[in-house]
Amino acid sequence: MSKFFVEPKNIGEQYIKITSKEDIHHLSKVLRLKIGDDIDISDSLTWDYKAEITDINETEVTLKIFDKQKFSREPRVKVTLFQGIPKAGKMDVIVQKCVEMGVYSIVPVLMDRTIVVDKGNFEKKIMRWQKISDESVKQCKRGIIPEIKKIQNCDQCIKDLSNFDLVIFPY
Repeated sequence: MSKFFVEPKNIGEQYIKITSKEDIHHLSKVLRLKIGDDIDISDSLTWDYKAEITDINETEVTLKIFDKQKFSREPRVKVTLFQGIPKAGKMDVIVQKCVEMGVYSIVPVLMDRTIVVDKGNFEKKIMRWQKISDESVKQCKRGIIPEIKKIQNCDQCIKDLSNFDLVIFPY
């Protein structure tokens, strides 16, 4: 069964509306779902829904809710990973696997001895890592999409660690 994420404003008492063009295309053209098919929906806050497709058109998909449950696949502890950026495409795998394991957010960190240098293209990399996070969440059916934060340097990272209850710092 497929899982989609919608904004809470699109969820009513009995019906849900999917308005994202990308999700509508994926639902109707890629997965070829039809009226009467069931899908999982998440509001990215607290609730998972099971719903049945009642209408599909080019601008929205309407679903009738038949089950509503609190997240069952989210860890109680919210883990933020401060990850030194490795060379090549290794960060893609790190993001994917950490999201699948239940990490709440990921902060890429430029360490003092990192081979990777900022040439002004890190915004594109963050967008790519966020997309990997989105896809990983859908695959493992988590309730929230972990956020990939802005890239920090090592000094900013150490300052931010004071905001956490528990810090585990392997080296």
